[in-house]
Amino acid sequence: MDGAWYRAAGLAYGYFASLCAVLIALLLLKRWRSERALWRRIAKSVPGVGCACVFRVMSEGGKRLAKGAELRVPMEGTMGSAAGCDVCIPYRKVHLRSAFFWMEEDGLHMAPLHRDGFLVDGVQAQPGDEAILRDGAELRLGDLRLRLRMQRDKLTAAEAAAGPYVTRKRRESAQRGRGNGLGAPGRTREARRKDRKAGRERSASQREAKRMDAAAADRRKVLSRAAGAEAALCALLTAAFQITGMLLALGRPGTEPSQTAQALCMMVVAAGLFTTLVLPRFLPVDPPVMALTNFFCGTGIVILLTVSPMRGQRQMICYLGGLVFMVLMSLTVTRLRHTRLLSVLAITGGLTLLVLPLLYGEWINGAKNWVTLPLIGSFQPSELVKLCLILVLARYFSAHRTILQMMPAVFFAASCMLLLMLQRDLGTALIYYLTTLILFYAACGNVPMTVAGIGGGVFAAGLGYRLFSHVKVRVAMWRNPWSDPNGGGYQIIQALLAIGSGGLFGVGLGQGTPEKIPEFYNDFIFAVICEQLGQVFGVLLLLLHVLLILRGVALVCRARRSFDMLLACGVLASLGIQNFMIVAGVIKLIPLTGVTMPFLSYGGSSLISCMGMIGILHGTCFGARDALAADLFAAMPRREVKL
Repeated sequence: MDGAWYRAAGLAYGYFASLCAVLIALLLLKRWRSERALWRRIAKSVPGVGCACVFRVMSEGGKRLAKGAELRVPMEGTMGSAAGCDVCIPYRKVHLRSAFFWMEEDGLHMAPLHRDGFLVDGVQAQPGDEAILRDGAELRLGDLRLRLRMQRDKLTAAEAAAGPYVTRKRRESAQRGRGNGLGAPGRTREARRKDRKAGRERSASQREAKRMDAAAADRRKVLSRAAGAEAALCALLTAAFQITGMLLALGRPGTEPSQTAQALCMMVVAAGLFTTLVLPRFLPVDPPVMALTNFFCGTGIVILLTVSPMRGQRQMICYLGGLVFMVLMSLTVTRLRHTRLLSVLAITGGLTLLVLPLLYGEWINGAKNWVTLPLIGSFQPSELVKLCLILVLARYFSAHRTILQMMPAVFFAASCMLLLMLQRDLGTALIYYLTTLILFYAACGNVPMTVAGIGGGVFAAGLGYRLFSHVKVRVAMWRNPWSDPNGGGYQIIQALLAIGSGGLFGVGLGQGTPEKIPEFYNDFIFAVICEQLGQVFGVLLLLLHVLLILRGVALVCRARRSFDMLLACGVLASLGIQNFMIVAGVIKLIPLTGVTMPFLSYGGSSLISCMGMIGILHGTCFGARDALAADLFAAMPRREVKL
């Protein structure tokens, strides 16, 4: 392919990339809309779904909790006034974490978590006791009285009409000479009236049977692991986007693609299709999340192959390894039941990894956050410690009920941030800090402590500005990069020029001058994308990142355990904050922080860490799906057979 044809093909690829992003966004929105309607139908057809029992408020509970209100109780969880509780009681006289409960065959079991305990039918329960509540039991938390109402299985009209009891009754009635049920002429007025009534009942029973069949189909659909038509089309669009881009990158004039690069490209495309279409049927993987992840990773690989083929090949290897790590993290979260030992290992391993750069690292771009090992090579420990931090915070914030009991997790986060400050990796320290603050508020809902934490962060930012000279340079270049266009402001100036020169649909894949931007393959990959594929594609890429966060929020809302909810919340907070920081820094909205763009920037540590976070998101999704399956089975009406 000569130069003119290659430039034309690269320019057309920019339009094609924008079209693929638009179609993927529309397909995923259509799928989520249908899922939302499906969940509404499930809630109407099975009133007890996601709910083992209901507490009815029997006394006044302030403005936010009126008398007669009902609190839905899942199969297990915590109860209290904290926002992270599974049963949140918006009443200030109820403790943040009052009790832990779980459902068994003999009733609702409750264990006090606060020293004040609670009353069950006038009997005091203290920490260490276990109370069993049955239908009609009265629970008293402070001066708030609640009455338990268990979910009962009801025999519907359709099941009664279709059951053997009705069939036998009609057969015995016919044998006794009371008619054959066909409304034959010559019968008495009373018999004809009974026939008409029976016909109306049969019609109502048939309508009820159809409704139940539709509800059963909805239940099978919501519990199905199939990818669905929308996710399948997203996978095919991603594959077409990747194949076209890889062909252009490998067919660049004056270059000869190696067999290794061709084999890796084929493996990447096959892995994307496999993980979206096949893997969800056997392992805990959410198809929409997987489709978006593959699109992001494919975009980064295509761009890196055009600007730096060797880095593109290494990125493909890291992507394949990241898929394996994602599956392992997903299985771990799905089957995780006892988190105490794992949290201790995460604390020990996280602190050990963060100490390594201080002992064996080298100063690069003003930070000492890289370590070179003989077999692994260069990696950034702080990227992997993100997973440890999220796990420890979720474990302590969900299992411990008071602020003092949450302090071990807060001290661990503070220790990590102190080590990062010593490494002068302030961007990652900021991500750790904001993630910790968001999880703390999600767990306890303590506004004064959260505001105090924000104030402490502002104070730490001012202290860092005074202590570190490179922070002062970044702030000065953020305010006016043209004051030093050939020095500190050169990087941000070239990035802004690249974004502007790309226009709406880019100069074409493989075109432009990305090499003028220092660290173009890492921190400033977004500027390269906007230059080659256009500003429209850059905005669509950010929109898809927002859709990924919204999809994660939907999965968080379905989580039944506080641990799963906080795990997913930590993943979403970390990814969202990191995306905002790097994009805002590139477009000069905030000072540069030196963090990478998730899934797109070159770097094995960052990519594997992000894939591990996606695995955690998959695991929490299927934990909620398993809980839904159990609730649907418990709420499904049973057919009584009387012979």
